[in-house]
Amino acid sequence: PSPRTRGLSRLAAAACLVLALIGGGTTWHFHRSAEHAQALNRQVTTVMTAPDAHTSTARAHGTATVTVVSSRSLGKAVVTTARLQHLPPARTYQMWWLGPTAPRSAGTLNPSGQPRPVVTAGLGNAQRFGVTIEPAGGSPQPTSPPLLTLTLG
Repeated sequence: PSPRTRGLSRLAAAACLVLALIGGGTTWHFHRSAEHAQALNRQVTTVMTAPDAHTSTARAHGTATVTVVSSRSLGKAVVTTARLQHLPPARTYQMWWLGPTAPRSAGTLNPSGQPRPVVTAGLGNAQRFGVTIEPAGGSPQPTSPPLLTLTLG
C-alpha cells in the first residue's frame, strides 16, 4: 500500500477507536443512570408504602408546592416539589428538620427548580419541615427565613 493509503487506514482505525470509546462511555453512563434511577425508585417506594407514611404539603410564593411523605419508623422522608423558581448558581434550596431543638439540615434540593423526588434521612423527632434559600452547597444553619414550613405526622 502507498503511504497515503496507510495514513488513511490509520486515521480510519483511530476514528473507529474513538467512536468505540465514546460509545462505551455513553453506554456506561446510561447504565449508571438507570441503576441510580432504580435505586431511587426503590427508596421512594419503601418510604411511601411504609405503614406509618404521612403526607404533608405546603405552598411557597403562591404557586410553588413542596410535599413531604415521612415515615418515622424508617426515619426518612420523600420530598417532591412543583414550580419552584430557578435559583442563580450561587444559591440553592436547603431542607431542614425543625424542632424540638436547633434546625438540622435535611440536604439540598435541585437549584434549577426541576421537580425530582429526594429521599432524605435523619427525621428523628423533628416536628416540622422547612425549606430556605441558602448559598450553593448549603449551610450548617439557616441564613434566611423559611420559604415554607409544614407539620410532620
